[in-house]
Amino acid sequence: MKKDFEDAAIGARIGVLAVGFPEVIAQIARALPQTVVFTLKDEQMELSDHLSDAASTGQLHRIDVDILEVGAWDSVHERMREILGLPST
Repeated sequence: MKKDFEDAAIGARIGVLAVGFPEVIAQIARALPQTVVFTLKDEQMELSDHLSDAASTGQLHRIDVDILEVGAWDSVHERMREILGLPST
């Protein structure tokens, strides 16, 4: 799997998006130090213990999301762009 992600990253314009369970994402983050991990949670939700390594290395970025708020996903997308250093949309 590491080789697949490395190959995809080489050919990607921005990066590779992986969506999955915290334990899988944690494995990817450990294997590829350039990984940026986003966790999208409601404010009251706790982070998975699986992501503690990613948090300690600065790879983890928590974005609190109120899914009932109008425009919430636009705000999430914009925050992700900020973190990645991409221009605003």
